[in-house]
Amino acid sequence: MVRETRGFTIVELLVTIGVIVFIATVTLVYNRAGEKQVALSVESAKVAGLILQAKQLAIAAYSLDAGLTCGYGVYFDQVKQQYSLFAYSPKGSATCPSLATIETSSTWQWSTNDMLEYSGLSWQIPVTTGLVLATGTISMPALDTVLFYPPNPTTVMVQDGSVHFETTSTLYVHLTTDDKAASSTISVNPAGQVNF
Repeated sequence: MVRETRGFTIVELLVTIGVIVFIATVTLVYNRAGEKQVALSVESAKVAGLILQAKQLAIAAYSLDAGLTCGYGVYFDQVKQQYSLFAYSPKGSATCPSLATIETSSTWQWSTNDMLEYSGLSWQIPVTTGLVLATGTISMPALDTVLFYPPNPTTVMVQDGSVHFETTSTLYVHLTTDDKAASSTISVNPAGQVNF
């Protein structure tokens, strides 16, 4: 007696393989999006932490010789896609400019030449691969530089594209994924509060 065995047809095999490929593709895309979202959250926390570290350094600087370091801040370079914690020390000056000079003088200008590397670990930190330091909008202007000026410390900021500090506006650090699928915004207000 011959036993009749029945296998899968080629159509059934192709349909099964197609379903498996579809499920694998959806899973990979979902995992990539999840990875970028996690990277965005981590990068936002790093940026906010660095800004808060600059503020803490400025509070501690109250008891230091103000002629050496005038304050601490964070600089965001959208062109190079990196950011740095710096010590503020104006070139060619034996003393720190007064806060009134920084806030009100139309001739005083901010220069990246006045930034000193605070430490190698906090200098020129590249934005995580897959993320972008983005430009701001009219309602949410991008933060170029935030400086905490002892002793309070007073928060002074430079809006992206400007050379003058200001103390009255809230400015923003915008981070997005390179595909613009997700974004995060860190705000710094004139009181030095950091939110993200």
